[in-house]
Amino acid sequence: MKKILLPFILLSALLTGCGDTTTVIVQEEGPTAAELFDEGRAFFNEGNFNPAIDSFNQAVRRDPSYADAHYWSGRSYEKLANNQGAISAYQAALDVQPGHSDANLRIGVVYFKSYKYVPAETFLNKAKHLNPASPYAHYFLAEIYKKQGKCQKPKSLYQKALTLKPGFLDAKEGLAYVKRHNCKAATPAPKKPVYEKVNTFQGGGKALKESEW
Repeated sequence: MKKILLPFILLSALLTGCGDTTTVIVQEEGPTAAELFDEGRAFFNEGNFNPAIDSFNQAVRRDPSYADAHYWSGRSYEKLANNQGAISAYQAALDVQPGHSDANLRIGVVYFKSYKYVPAETFLNKAKHLNPASPYAHYFLAEIYKKQGKCQKPKSLYQKALTLKPGFLDAKEGLAYVKRHNCKAATPAPKKPVYEKVNTFQGGGKALKESEW
């Protein structure tokens, strides 16, 4: 890894009775937060997720407000199936930048995969609001409502996901399931006609001859 020395020297002449005093301040040696972030992305793209996390974590130590470094640290934890690490990293990104649409989406997905549907729905709804063009926010919300046995909500969300991404196979399968199961169960069966039983004869007919019996 390339090291870059970034010296910052402050010289101040302090005149005292004993003579001149010079103060020198030298900034810490090493790469910048942006350089560490780029290094982390390179590791991530190569599939080296542990070194990627190290680089992203170094970036946020240099710059705690670096929301994207927190976010990509979360993506790396996800790849390692470390849900708790991913949630912590995504939450750190949202603490810095609450309107980070991708962090809202991914933390919602991790909560969904952890069967924590209440926080998942909250974050996914926010992600959908921040980025209406995301098919995944619509899809995972539809999945939550499908599991709740609802019909129209997941149906419309699956359809929206497919409008945004026509080849979205999981959304097609989800839509077919909802139509076949949830919506069928939600459709009331047609009522059978009710006939009133009359026990007494009130007249109006003719008497039959024996030959007409």
